[in-house]
This record gives sequence, structure tokens and C-alpha cells, in this order.
Amino acid sequence: MMKKVICLFFLLSFILLASARGELKQVEFERGEIVTVDLGTKEGIEFNLNGGRHIVNVDKITNKGPELDVFLFVDGAQQINYVTINREQILKLDLNKDGRGEIYVKLKSLFKDDTDESGEKDMVTLDFFYPSEEDFDKNQITGAFVQNDVVVDEKSSSKSVVSVILLLAILLGVILIVLNVILSKKNKKEK
Repeated sequence: MMKKVICLFFLLSFILLASARGELKQVEFERGEIVTVDLGTKEGIEFNLNGGRHIVNVDKITNKGPELDVFLFVDGAQQINYVTINREQILKLDLNKDGRGEIYVKLKSLFKDDTDESGEKDMVTLDFFYPSEEDFDKNQITGAFVQNDVVVDEKSSSKSVVSVILLLAILLGVILIVLNVILSKKNKKEK
């Protein structure tokens, strides 16, 4: 009986997580081109590059800029980073640990979408740039992409991931204890 309850809990958790994530837009990059994407909260892009599947997801939109969840597949392992960018910053995504960003992310605009059926929806426009080798050699990543860089701190992001995992483990433990108490009381009443 307890195994059925645990399986049901994991199934419901998976369904909730999948529905909370929102839409992912598949993007393909060509070297030297900028891809502009409009995204709302819980929406993101997914792209395959350098042998991995990567996701940049908008977690929250504030007046300062979007809070992004960045999932990179680098050297056979998933790296999760959380970062907020504003109009003066560039997020460089290093997909192969060579010290230079393969994808540059820049906030282009923040706006409200009033065409959404649920009312006004906060939106963000992001530019994604995949520089050519020539851009790297000249050190010219177009004028808009040479401003202040956002450095993703892997230590802080790994602490965040550990905190979330620990919180989920504690929550799961409390739920299992409560279910066990309820089931044991029910069994005692039946006897």
C-alpha cells in the first residue's frame, strides 16, 4: 500500500512540474546571426549546440529584468545556473569550458502583452547571438554585445540547487510521515 502511495506522489509531482514549466521554443543558431525571441514567465528556449541540449527559461520578470534559469549540458553533465540580467549586461554561455561564451544573451526590451486571454502578461524580448570565429578573432561581438558581462557564479548556483534538493527531500519526508500516520490509524480502526 505504501509503495502505491509513493508512486502516486511521484506521478503527481511530475505532472505538476511539467505543467508549471510552460512553453519551450526550439531555436537553431547560425554563426554570426542574432535570434530575437519574445518570452513570458515560465517560457523559454531550447537549443542543441556543442553536443548538448540547453535551455534558457524565464522564471520571473521584474522591472529590473528577467530572472533566468539556465540549464547547460557541458562535459556530459547538466549545469543549472540562476541569473538576472538587465539592459546593460550580457550573459555569456560557455558551452565547452574554453573561457569564451558560445552564446550571448542580451535583454532587448520589457513589455506588456495585452493580447493574452487572461489579461496583461509581462513579456521580455531577448537577443541570442552565436558569434562567428571571425567575431572571436577580431574581438568584435557587435557593439551591443561588448558591454558589462554577467558572470554566472557556479558556486552560488550549485548552492541554490543543493538548497532546492534539500527542501524537496524534507518536504517528501514530511508527506511520507503524514501518510504513514494516516494509514496506520486507518488500519487500527479496521481491526
